[in-house]
Amino acid sequence: QGGVCGCYCTKHSANMTENTCYSLCYSCRKKTNHQIICNHSEFDDDSFINYEYQIVKCLGCNRFGFRFVETDGYEWEEDEFGNRHYFYEEETYPKSVSMIDGEWHLPRPIRNIYRETLLAIQNESYTLAGLGLRITLEDICRDKNIENKRNLKEKIDQLVKLDLIVKRDADLLHYIRDLGNDAAHNANKPNRQKINAALQIIEHLMGRLYILEKQIEGVIHRDEK
Repeated sequence: QGGVCGCYCTKHSANMTENTCYSLCYSCRKKTNHQIICNHSEFDDDSFINYEYQIVKCLGCNRFGFRFVETDGYEWEEDEFGNRHYFYEEETYPKSVSMIDGEWHLPRPIRNIYRETLLAIQNESYTLAGLGLRITLEDICRDKNIENKRNLKEKIDQLVKLDLIVKRDADLLHYIRDLGNDAAHNANKPNRQKINAALQIIEHLMGRLYILEKQIEGVIHRDEK
């Protein structure tokens, strides 16, 4: 995923060559070779840090992005040939998100809010992420035609009565409901660990209700041909 990574590089530039770099691609969702289309560099004499602002193009998918590189002139390692390799940090934009395998089977409204929630998590906006996870759960209930209930608690319990989930799953979903309530009503910012736990719960639910069934249907369909 996108974000900050610590690495090292030769001289003040984090480039493979003068015109290429090896960086994260938001579309390919992995590190790929990039062409540097435009580069602006600034060096701070006081901190001895070099800043690079780059427009880059992935040489795999041809998508464009922005890359920021900060190289510390005081932090370096020397290889066996006497070459100095300076440590750097980089950030890439747009941010890349890793969605659950088979996410294309999700209904569009659910897929859209799920993706926005992942972006909030990646940007460490955990209050928004808590709300996003709750809204995702609300949308799942709506998609399953559970709308005649007063609140989300009753909707989750109805999922059990309809045999869409088991009681243990319901207990986990109530955790997401409580997390979303704290974020919405008490402005309590959840930590990364709580958000990751809630994300695993919601992805497990989406996998069971939407993705696994479609994947099994696809296998059966291929076997029948």
